[in-house]
Amino acid sequence: MAKPEQLYDKDFYAWALDQAAVLRQLPPTDGVDLGHLAEEIEDLGSEQLRKVTSQLRNLLAHLLKAAYSRNAQVLGPWRRECRAFQLDARDHYSASMRRRIDLEDVFRGARRMAVDDFEDAGEPVPALPSACPFALDDLLDPDFNFDTALERLRLLNH
Repeated sequence: MAKPEQLYDKDFYAWALDQAAVLRQLPPTDGVDLGHLAEEIEDLGSEQLRKVTSQLRNLLAHLLKAAYSRNAQVLGPWRRECRAFQLDARDHYSASMRRRIDLEDVFRGARRMAVDDFEDAGEPVPALPSACPFALDDLLDPDFNFDTALERLRLLNH
C-alpha cells in the first residue's frame, strides 16, 4: 500500500477517506477534536467526488443539447463548455472514485437538465436516450472528441 504522502498526491479522494478512518481509530486527545477533524477531511474528499459527478452531468447535458438541438448556432459555445466540463472532471477525478460514480444516475440528471433546457428554449423535446451511451472512460479520455460524442448520440435515434 502506498504511503499516505504518496497517496495524497496520487489519489486525494482515497487519501482523505483513509486519513479520516485513521483519525477515527485514534484514542481521544486533549485539545484535538478527532471526530470532527476526521469528518472535515472526509468532506474534502467527498467534495472532489461531487465536482467530478457535477462536471460529468454538465458535460452529458450539453452533449445531449448539442446533439439534438435544432439551433446550429449553439454548437460553438457548447463545444467550448463541453471541453471545460470534461477537463474539470479529469482534473478532479482519481481512480478510487470509479466505484462511487453511478454513471446512469449522472446521466438521468443530465437528461432532466437537457429536457428543461429544451422546454425553456421553446424547442420540442426530442427522443433522448434513456441510458447513458458512454462509459466513464469515454468521458474521461484525454483524447475526448466532441464531434465523435455527438455522432454517437445522433446515431442512437436512427
